Amino acid sequence: MGVHWTCATPRQHPEIERYNPTEETIKWDKLYNEAEELLKVNSNLFDDSIRNKVVRKILKETYPNLPEGYETNNLPLAAELNQHCKEFVYWSGTDVILGEELLKMLDDPTQKRFLLKPQWRCIKLVSEPGTIIGAEVQNLMENEVLVIKAKTYVLAAGAVLTPQILFNSGIRPPVLGQYLCEQPMTFCQIVLLQSIVDDIGKRVKRMKLALNPDDPIPIPIDDPPPQVCNLHACVNVNVCIDVMYVYVHIHKLILVT
Repeated sequence: MGVHWTCATPRQHPEIERYNPTEETIKWDKLYNEAEELLKVNSNLFDDSIRNKVVRKILKETYPNLPEGYETNNLPLAAELNQHCKEFVYWSGTDVILGEELLKMLDDPTQKRFLLKPQWRCIKLVSEPGTIIGAEVQNLMENEVLVIKAKTYVLAAGAVLTPQILFNSGIRPPVLGQYLCEQPMTFCQIVLLQSIVDDIGKRVKRMKLALNPDDPIPIPIDDPPPQVCNLHACVNVNVCIDVMYVYVHIHKLILVT
C-alpha cells in the first residue's frame, strides 16, 4: 500500500500470499503483532455504525457457507476514536509510529539526537568505491540541494521510492525493481434495496436517534461509514474458483431513495 494508504490493515493470506508460509508462520505472526501495535490497529472501530452492522449482516446472510476465517467481518483499520468525541477518528500515520516520546524530543531544542525535516526529499546516495559518503537531499520549498554526511545511512523510503533512490544512486542489483507490484483495484458503489433502507429507519426509531426531518435517508448524518471486508473471497461465489481470490473491502455506502 505504498501509494494508496487507506489505513486498511488486513493480514496477508497465510497460504496464498506469503512466501514460505509453513516455515515463516511464527515469524510473520510476530512481525504482524509488532506492526499492528505500532499502527494502533483496531477491528472494532466502527462497530456501532448502523450501516456497518447492516452491511455485515446482509453479507453474512447472503453467503453463510464461507469457510472459517473467510466470513464477512469488520475491517482492521490503523486508527483510533477520539475518547472525548467519538465522531472524530485519528488515522495512523508517521507520527503515530514514531510515538509521543520521540515527537516530544523533536520539539525540544536541547535534544539533537533526532531531526525531522518536512518538505525535504532524498535524491540519491553519494558513494565512493565500496562505501557511501553522503546523501544528496533537496529542500522542496527553497529548491536547495545539499549533501548530508553521517557515520551510518539508513534508506527507508517505502516500497516504491526506495528502489528509485537506489537506482538513481547507481546501486542497481539485478533484482532491483523486479518484484514491485500494486494489487489490482476495482471500485464500485453499493445501493441498498428500499426494503433494507426502510428496515434501517425502523431500527433508528427504536434507538431514538435524531434525524434530519428533511433528509429522506433514515440514517443519522454522523453515522460512521461501513468498514467491512471479506478476506480472499472467491471471485465467483456461486462457482468457486480455488486459484483466483480477491480481497473485498467495503468502506463507503451510497443510499438512494
